[in-house]
Amino acid sequence: MKVTRGAMWGLALVAGCCMRWVVINQWDVSRRPEIATPVTAYHRMMEGLFLMQRGESPYFGWAFHQAPLLLPVFDLLNKCDAFWTKAIFSILDLLITVMLYKVATWSQKHILTDKSSGGFETREDFPDIVALIYFCSPLSVLASGGLSLGVFSNFFVISSIFMATLGPFPLIAVASLAVSSYLSLYPVILLPAVLLLLRPGLVKTCLLVIWYFLFTGALFGLSLMYTGSWEFLSEVYGFIFWAEDLTPNLGLFWYFFTEMFVHFRVFFTFVFQANVVIYVAPMTIRLRRWPLLLLWALLSVITIFKSYPSVADDALLFALFPLIWTYVRYTRYLVGAGIASICLAVLLPILWSMWIYEGTGNANFYYGACLGHAIATVIFVTDCLSVALKTQFLQTLAENKTKKA
Repeated sequence: MKVTRGAMWGLALVAGCCMRWVVINQWDVSRRPEIATPVTAYHRMMEGLFLMQRGESPYFGWAFHQAPLLLPVFDLLNKCDAFWTKAIFSILDLLITVMLYKVATWSQKHILTDKSSGGFETREDFPDIVALIYFCSPLSVLASGGLSLGVFSNFFVISSIFMATLGPFPLIAVASLAVSSYLSLYPVILLPAVLLLLRPGLVKTCLLVIWYFLFTGALFGLSLMYTGSWEFLSEVYGFIFWAEDLTPNLGLFWYFFTEMFVHFRVFFTFVFQANVVIYVAPMTIRLRRWPLLLLWALLSVITIFKSYPSVADDALLFALFPLIWTYVRYTRYLVGAGIASICLAVLLPILWSMWIYEGTGNANFYYGACLGHAIATVIFVTDCLSVALKTQFLQTLAENKTKKA
């Protein structure tokens, strides 16, 4: 029996909501190191809110390191009903799903079936599949079910792409990216990709860059008014840059800097953080014709090299991958990298339990799995970009031969 489009959406949305309810109310994974980092943990947000309500600085102590304008949002949700404080994560995921559907529709029309880019025929329900796979994927379920504040940053990144691709809304697109950068710092490197998606002229590009920094400045000004000091700059962005809390997570920083001599720390902090920035210019120049691929590649760089990554970052990467399939469908290591990622995802909680609870392992086990996750991502992204560039080269070569003939 053929499943109708409405039935498919209904079943997927019910399944996704049920999985999130189970994770939130039965499993309580909100303190897992793969989900809760020092800058995305829900319990740290509640700690900052508690301090603010008592008249203290939310940054007093060592718990709260999130953007200050999230505090009034959760304060309002708490006053309405405690249910909404946790439901907001699932609501944002639902909105991301709707926007992904619209962006996938745009991608199907302008990229995936564009023969000049090596396009191919896609299923009519391709946008539905992309959106619903995201909503039901284990990564997004764990991110929102685990109450990771990374969902907020993901929402504004997707909102920026949505506004850039589906209408003349450049100011909203850039403002959404500014909000995402305000929340988690690293999305600032996505600005070139968003501008290329908008394809404005030189003058408009300069104006949009100015608008980006003006809007970010306005967010900083509101934060100053709310907290009464500039303390949040060092406690949020300085904290992220210097990776001051070495709590284990999916990233590469925590183990490396735990084992490092203190007098080398500043140098290697700059080296690690430089990895996020140094790829922006060459990638932008080389991939300027494919802004969606550029955006996905830069998101991959953020996921690999940011100081406090979580499953929310992987969920965003996974969600956008089908949209660039026309460029990377001839990858050689997709299956291998996928199997490695799945195996490591299973191993991570096992190795954590062996280290922390059973005492039969140590930090090397867990960090080895984190390092394997990063290596699998690097191999996969490198393979995708290599295939995209080789495909473009072969197409250009074929076009030149046709012209000569």
